[in-house]
Amino acid sequence: HGGQRRIMAGLDDLSTSVIELAESGGIVAVPESPQQFYHNARVYEMRGDYRSARRSYLDYFQFGIQFIDPHLRFQQFLKIQEGLVGARETYRWLADQSRGTIVKLALALLWERQLRVNKLRDFLKSFPDFGPGYYLLSQDYSAARVGSQTLLDKRNERENLEKFEDLDGKGKVVRWFLDKGEVADWRSDAESRLSVLGATRYAIDQPVTIYWTGHNTGWTGTIQI
Repeated sequence: HGGQRRIMAGLDDLSTSVIELAESGGIVAVPESPQQFYHNARVYEMRGDYRSARRSYLDYFQFGIQFIDPHLRFQQFLKIQEGLVGARETYRWLADQSRGTIVKLALALLWERQLRVNKLRDFLKSFPDFGPGYYLLSQDYSAARVGSQTLLDKRNERENLEKFEDLDGKGKVVRWFLDKGEVADWRSDAESRLSVLGATRYAIDQPVTIYWTGHNTGWTGTIQI
């Protein structure tokens, strides 16, 4: 337990260092620490120097630090620069180089929807306390992803968002983020979507209702969908 506390304290220090570097601006001429490589990657990306940004991202990942948001940002970058197939190949290589769990989750996000959902579910079976995974899975059932939602889509979206909020309350979401501001965006989105789903919760849970009316010749059933 003492070792785990030291690791988590070190990750908090890393997050603070990244914020300080972001406020200072500019490129670190001779980067040595993970936060310096990540800082440079962000700056290069904003400047449009995509080759240097890619190299800095990959140098950051060599440290094997278990944060989810740098991977999500890098994947957005890769999909724009190399397309989905190119991004997937890069992450296959990263997964071969890393023993960490985060990169395997990140690779799962780069498949088509049904395979992605299956891989996310398999990941969460192995790591049921990984809070960010439930938010990521909820997105694949959202109206933004599927368009016209079925009742099953809505039920799955709600269940995963509720699980995300439950684990977030237990501190099992924010610990996986380098940029704590990103967590606030996820929380706001989860709350907003749950509010919409809550308005139709009865219909989601009880999509079909039968009302029976007795009379002299028997019973009449009215089905409400």
